[in-house]
Amino acid sequence: MSEKAIGVNYPIQRSSDGYFDKTYTTIEHTKSNIINVLSTKRGERIGRPEFGTELETLLFEPMSEQLEADIRQEINSAVERSLPYVNITSLNVRRDESRKLAAVEIDFTTPFVPGEEDENVEIFFELSDQPI
Repeated sequence: MSEKAIGVNYPIQRSSDGYFDKTYTTIEHTKSNIINVLSTKRGERIGRPEFGTELETLLFEPMSEQLEADIRQEINSAVERSLPYVNITSLNVRRDESRKLAAVEIDFTTPFVPGEEDENVEIFFELSDQPI
């Protein structure tokens, strides 16, 4: 008996069976959903104008305490709005100017998975010298 997929993995890519790469566990699927929400620009999804974030714009601003608070608020709001079953327990945003990357690391829990351990997902955004 073969495993049943519960969703499509994100970012979308081809799998060895010729179709899209799939998720097979609730945690894999939840991580994929978090990446999808945070990687989508708000207003980009047809029929779901509130889906996504403004991270693309925020991550290119000069880092300050206020900007860090704004980024955290943007992530928390987007996850609450689109993935209400995800509880963020830790959120870390860092930039590596030398590698031109911004990283968002999230620890989270979900009631769909028994146990007390946090799960972790990390998303990288490429920083550019070009204005948005």
